[in-house]
Amino acid sequence: MIHLEFIHKLKSLASELVGLRAMLLIGSCGRGVYSANSDIDVQLLVNSEFDQNKLSQLLLRDFEAYAAIVRPCGLRGKLTVYFEQYPKIDFGIYTQLSDLNRNYIGSELTDLSTSVLYLCPEEQSSILKYLQGLLEQGTPRIGKQEVEDLIDRFVYEYESASMMHRRSDAYQFYFFYNIALQCVVQLSSLAHGVLHYNFLPKKFTTQCSRSEQKQFTQLAGTLFLPEGNALKRRLLDYFYPLVEQLVAHKLEETKAFCEMVYERDYFWNFRDLSRHIPSISPSLIYRSSALSLVLDPDKALELLNRHQISTIIDLRAVDKCVEGDKVCFRYADDGSYAPHLLEGRNYVLADLDPWEQPQSFIDSEHHRGTNAEIAYRFFVVACQPQIRLIMQTIIEASGPVLIHCFAGKDRTGIVAAMLAWLSGANPEQIMQDYLASEQDTQADLLRIALDLIEQYGGIEAYLSDCGLEPFQIQELKYKLNHG
Repeated sequence: MIHLEFIHKLKSLASELVGLRAMLLIGSCGRGVYSANSDIDVQLLVNSEFDQNKLSQLLLRDFEAYAAIVRPCGLRGKLTVYFEQYPKIDFGIYTQLSDLNRNYIGSELTDLSTSVLYLCPEEQSSILKYLQGLLEQGTPRIGKQEVEDLIDRFVYEYESASMMHRRSDAYQFYFFYNIALQCVVQLSSLAHGVLHYNFLPKKFTTQCSRSEQKQFTQLAGTLFLPEGNALKRRLLDYFYPLVEQLVAHKLEETKAFCEMVYERDYFWNFRDLSRHIPSISPSLIYRSSALSLVLDPDKALELLNRHQISTIIDLRAVDKCVEGDKVCFRYADDGSYAPHLLEGRNYVLADLDPWEQPQSFIDSEHHRGTNAEIAYRFFVVACQPQIRLIMQTIIEASGPVLIHCFAGKDRTGIVAAMLAWLSGANPEQIMQDYLASEQDTQADLLRIALDLIEQYGGIEAYLSDCGLEPFQIQELKYKLNHG
């Protein structure tokens, strides 16, 4: 087997390395149970005279016939030899004996004879004694406290992921969610009888039943925020039985907290506009991502009822088609509202569609820059009929109004900024509300829209240009301020 040949070559070059104190095999090769696909993991204990460049030169010389590529890596001082046909050789380079502990213990070695490739004569006895002590110490077993700590870490990372979902930060949601998922993998491995701490359980899914495997494959993280609630739900449903099996007394408290977080962050980018704009009356205008995208429509119904929302203004682009004698709308995100969500409510479609730009706009001075910059100018300059409809709808609404697009950040952000400006908010408050949606929001983009409105003579002059009468503008302003 090629591993024996490679290990022999490694032993032979040890004498040429100045400053080398020890060369040790760890992992499966250190245990003597490697397979054809096993990497060769080597630990080098060195002193200040050791030259890593010299090691690279020797490796290139000795493994030239195997088309070796040697690359240093900033990760814990690693040096790696890569091959096209064979498993890699990983070198960890350390200066203190204690640096060996983590990987040496984690390798579950039982016999030094298969692990030690080289020891410098001056330190042979002391290093052997130290390594033997690590072997006698054995691989630590996971106790009750470690399991509880792992559960607590899951809860912490799950809450972090959930908060980022609410704040519409897709990447941070993905990042923290996957850390929580890793905690679940470790807990599941423990629940299947692997009692040592295994950060990355090998062939994890083979431990699981077919139904468990199917359940686990549905837990992969996503950057697509509308899927966030479904993912968080499935992760909790996978997590709770593990807690019950491993530390049953923690289940009730853990479940109560996680469910609180799940409910708290269920609605993506939903907030009262008055949160950051104190000049707007509370419980009057809400902004959100599309509530039609949530996992459970009944939760959306509960939210609408709780806030007594009487009007929904939908800014999403739609495809219009005729079916029989009816005009139907098909949303690009396939997010049509369930009929019972709109029962008793005024639903107004004011589609701000950046993909349907008239030729007159395309030929204008406003059609320049990035697609996002063009879209922001388009919303202000070419969507005035929709802006008029939005403002008239708010004036006529008999109760709280919900305004949303897909994510609730760009189109909704511009409309919210117009309302905030008209209400008397200062620029800092307007920008604070806009940036609170976080995902891909850029202050420079909103400034493009605000600067254009300023060119009309300010917000009131702009709304007048949209077709609102002076008395309507004043009525809207009064309503925003006084409810």
